[in-house]
Amino acid sequence: MGDQKPRIRGEALGYTCGAIGGDIDGDIGSDFDGGIGSAVGSDAAVPIPWHATDMPSTHKALDQVPIGECAPILDIVDETFIRARRPDVALAVRERWAAWWPSLTLEVYMDRGFDGMRWTVTGDVVGSAEIWLEEHTPGVLLHHYLRADPTRPGSAYEPRAVGSGRRAQRQIARLRRRYVHAWKKIAWSLKDELERDARQHR
Repeated sequence: MGDQKPRIRGEALGYTCGAIGGDIDGDIGSDFDGGIGSAVGSDAAVPIPWHATDMPSTHKALDQVPIGECAPILDIVDETFIRARRPDVALAVRERWAAWWPSLTLEVYMDRGFDGMRWTVTGDVVGSAEIWLEEHTPGVLLHHYLRADPTRPGSAYEPRAVGSGRRAQRQIARLRRRYVHAWKKIAWSLKDELERDARQHR
């Protein structure tokens, strides 16, 4: 089974270069001041977002939204096949995840061992992230989930209200592509390294 392209609710992707958490030009909707990469201030502790506590480790995560809740702006599911032992992939994730999202603050709220990890996310966006490692002979399917909303300027926790105009929707799509492409660069780099190491130790 080969690499799987990222999937986003209701949208076909085009790829553009960018970094995870990088800013985009302009505002998202008329209510916003500044871009996505605006400075982050301090806030009081807030409850864990629903998409952290309720996010399942299955493909159904793409479609399941609790009744009465809106889907987050970023609702990303990605799969990458890595031809390596699951313990080796799990160790690499454990050692490196803190450096993968430099503009975000991730707090582990579930360490699932060889199955992966779950985090709450604050910073440029607020929500949840997950890596699920699924055994898939002769390797591992690395599933990545990011479900989050951009935060308002000066806050690491409070999501922005999003406009419904075409300009706002274009900028939302650009933000989604930026996060997806940045993650794929990470996943492909990890895949190349771990598969090279696996070949050398056969």
